Amino acid sequence: MNRIIDPRADRLLLSAASHGRGPLAAHVLALAARSAAGLALPAVLASAVDSVLSGSAVAGPLASVAAVCGLVVLGEAAASVTRAHFTARATARLRRDAVGGLLSGPPRPLSATGGGALAVPVVAGAPEAAGGPVALAQSAITALSALGAVAALGLLDLWTLGAYGVVASFGFLVLWRFMADSTEAAHRYQHAQACLAERLLNSIAGARTIAVSGTAKREARQILAALGPLHAAGRAFWEAVGRATRGVEVLVPAVQGAVLAVAGTGVVQGRLTPGALAAALLYAVQGLAVFDQAALLSTVARARAGAGQVDSLLARPRPRHGSLPLPEGRGELRLEDVTVADSAGRLLLDRVNLVVPGGGVTAVVAAGPQGTAVAWLAARLMDPDSGRVLLDGADLAELRPEELRAAVGYAPSAPRLFGRTLEQAVGGDAPAPDRLQAAARAAAIDDYVARLPLGWHTPLHAVAVSDGERQRLGIARALFREPRLLVAEDATSNLDTVTERLVNRVLTVAPRRGSRLLVTRRASVAARADLVVWFDGPRIRGVAPHRVLVSDPDYRAALAQAPGSGPAPRLAGRAEP
Repeated sequence: MNRIIDPRADRLLLSAASHGRGPLAAHVLALAARSAAGLALPAVLASAVDSVLSGSAVAGPLASVAAVCGLVVLGEAAASVTRAHFTARATARLRRDAVGGLLSGPPRPLSATGGGALAVPVVAGAPEAAGGPVALAQSAITALSALGAVAALGLLDLWTLGAYGVVASFGFLVLWRFMADSTEAAHRYQHAQACLAERLLNSIAGARTIAVSGTAKREARQILAALGPLHAAGRAFWEAVGRATRGVEVLVPAVQGAVLAVAGTGVVQGRLTPGALAAALLYAVQGLAVFDQAALLSTVARARAGAGQVDSLLARPRPRHGSLPLPEGRGELRLEDVTVADSAGRLLLDRVNLVVPGGGVTAVVAAGPQGTAVAWLAARLMDPDSGRVLLDGADLAELRPEELRAAVGYAPSAPRLFGRTLEQAVGGDAPAPDRLQAAARAAAIDDYVARLPLGWHTPLHAVAVSDGERQRLGIARALFREPRLLVAEDATSNLDTVTERLVNRVLTVAPRRGSRLLVTRRASVAARADLVVWFDGPRIRGVAPHRVLVSDPDYRAALAQAPGSGPAPRLAGRAEP
């Protein structure tokens, strides 16, 4: 029963309706015209029947019946067209909003949020929710039409209305139970669908490991195990539909029998004409339409469940952005009394105060996830739990987002490539050829691109890249924008020794303008940096050149033992951006 009232889902349905006001208004008008014609049909039909039985002229009444039937058909056709228009428009808007909520929120681990749980609201939840407003409109028009039919029945004969009311009152119990059962089942079905999608996505991501370990059959069984709850929820939903349908099937003949008996008695007594008897039967059937809405109400139930899923993405916390411009400077990064904790409440940074000088290269060395935390703070992939992060004296949270993204470049250890072509993956929508080539040379990826048949115009889906090539393309993407502050997080971990040496020479040379922050556990990178920030746990233990710190055995232990030994530990409870 608690699923019947869901204010957040209902607010989202109202929001979807507001985004397609024009098509929805046209749909409501078409439904209203069809319903009005339907209400007029019993009256004109009664007139035609009485005219035939009395021997009067029938041409006029029959023409009225034909005209009203034509209006019913035209209204239904218009309702179908406007319904499709609104649903397509609302689906597109909800999907844009859902994707925006997903991408603008802070990074989270898929294991915590569920890859399937994030995909289902966009793929399935949005179209389900988009169908809600039209189903609600149709249900409301049907209810008003049924109310009009009951009123017309009362105008014809109060005794007939009384017989209708006594029997039809049981239909409200059928509707209430159906709405409660179907809404709960729809929520369970979509949750099971998300679990199934999540298991499938996780298995696809680890397909190579599954293949070499010979566990394909076990993984398949685990994926298909999610079909059990999916089947149970789907069965419960359609059983609720079946119960409602059976209830209506019993209710309709019972009401018709009661109305026929009372109205027939009225004809015998001279209280009603034969035409009025026919109209009473038609009005009774139209009055029962409010109970014969299993399909509409199931659509509403699925829509509210889908709206709840879309709302789960829209409700994700989004970073607050300011409207300040970035002042002039050379990329000085400053952390003021910054504290960061992971999802379990463990301190990653504890009241850290740090200045990364502008115009130089600073390395961050840590045996734990502190380096990643500093990198994410500098790129504003997350905000501190307390304290401030400033770039050239401006709080990152107060900057305009477009200026922040133009000023700070980020090269992760495992970058993802996006776009239609390799050119777009590195240079965005408006790549400059000279800058693109310079960034490629600096990342030692220009020879690879030159060997491709279409060069930079090669479709991204047709490019087979190794982990090292992907990493170099990620570095080129960060360098392409010529950022004031370049943040590289173990950005050469997948490169061979020769290529790594070439790329590190570029990363560790102070840029003409701006600064660089390199998170690393490699002695070769730390040695070339102007300054090393050494973390021992959540606090800074030393800030000095590598040649000064290297005499400390604890510092040497924090460095990787050898090239290729792997990246620094990740942040617990957070995801790769």
